[in-house]
Amino acid sequence: MSFDIFRTEKYDEPFTIDPVLRLYAIFILILYVVVASILMANLLIAVLTYKYDPEKIDAESNFQSVMTLEDYQVQVDKRLLPAPFSPVNAAARILHLPRGTRPKLK
Repeated sequence: MSFDIFRTEKYDEPFTIDPVLRLYAIFILILYVVVASILMANLLIAVLTYKYDPEKIDAESNFQSVMTLEDYQVQVDKRLLPAPFSPVNAAARILHLPRGTRPKLK
């Protein structure tokens, strides 16, 4: 069994290409580059418009701050320990161990 791709003398021959085929390949390449550039520019504009919409950024910022405050309020209402001790507190609650809860603020 012989493979032609391993014969080096095959690649030493000069390669000629049809001029019409070469022109067609250049045209397809230029068309591809132009279409890809237009699509990439369109994608960049769409991402920047979506990312830096001022009303949306303000709304997301306000929503995030409200959610953070709500999480803190739950911790205060249920007298939970802060974040590093939360798993310990949850395990103590499940096992009915003394939980290190803080006294309720008055």
